[in-house]
Parts: sequence; structure tokens; C-alpha cells
Amino acid sequence: MLEKYLEKQEIATNLLLNEKKNNKIVQAYLFVSEDKSFLMQYSLDFAKEIISDEYDEKISKQIDDNNYPELKIIESSNGNIKKEQLIELQIS
Repeated sequence: MLEKYLEKQEIATNLLLNEKKNNKIVQAYLFVSEDKSFLMQYSLDFAKEIISDEYDEKISKQIDDNNYPELKIIESSNGNIKKEQLIELQIS
């Protein structure tokens, strides 16, 4: 799924694909970009890539609808993530 981003985001995409291939996925990732639309789609596709080994329509829809229970998206406000947002993430 991430292969379609190789042209636009070659380094990041190769890094993420290698982490998945080598079973080195970490607990949290921080993605930053001026292009919020691209960033959101890239992040959601990455989540789909690591959550399911094969394409699963149900999981994909849950991720797209922000209803997958183990995926939390934190959006910054004025370029900042608030301490309260991180605390909420820890307790949820």
C-alpha cells in the first residue's frame, strides 16, 4: 500500500517499509508536513499497512472513519501538541 508513495516520499517510505519487513515497528510515529491532506492520507495508509498483513476492507474502513480502537490521531494546534493530548493518549 505504501509503495505508491515511493516517488514523492522515497526515504520515509523505504524506512517504514523496512521497519515492517524487519518487524521493527515502534509504538508511535510522528508525521509532519505542510500538506495536511497528503499527510493524513499517508498516515492512514501507513496504519493500514502495519495493522493488517493483507488488505482487509473492514479494518481499512474503520481506519478511514477514525474508528479503529488502537489507532489514535493527535492533531496539533498552531504547530503544537499539548501535554493534555499526550496524557489522554496514555490513559486511553
